[in-house]
Amino acid sequence: MALGNLLFEENFDNKERWEIVLDSDEPRTQHFAVGAGRFKGVNFTDQHNVITKYLPDGTIHYEEKGIIFADSGEIVTWNGHGIGRPNKKGGYNGGGSYVFKYKSRSDNGTRKKKKEGKFASLDNVIGVYELESDKKGDGTQKWWEWKI
Repeated sequence: MALGNLLFEENFDNKERWEIVLDSDEPRTQHFAVGAGRFKGVNFTDQHNVITKYLPDGTIHYEEKGIIFADSGEIVTWNGHGIGRPNKKGGYNGGGSYVFKYKSRSDNGTRKKKKEGKFASLDNVIGVYELESDKKGDGTQKWWEWKI
């Protein structure tokens, strides 16, 4: 197994985010957020849903699922999990792994079959990432391919 090349970097902010409490006895929340990035020269937005469990030492464990919507019309879904620890910015440093699935390429209403686009190369790829956020919920993630 080896860490591959950097796939992409994604930025997110707290502007398009909401959060609800799922459990106050065993602290768990769920939030929705939107990130933005660029892959092989194509811009995308990443809409994702996160369930976070808060541990007594300040560490968080989370499970996520999301959909990447490329400006080219392509769609990629992903599922994964990670762990985060509090940082000096009042946010978290974290990391985890996800599996990407390529779903479609838009025909832009023409109903003509189009060949696969640039995002097709993410199909069945395991991605590992690092993230850093601040107390406002703004941050950056960097994704690499994990080659097995």
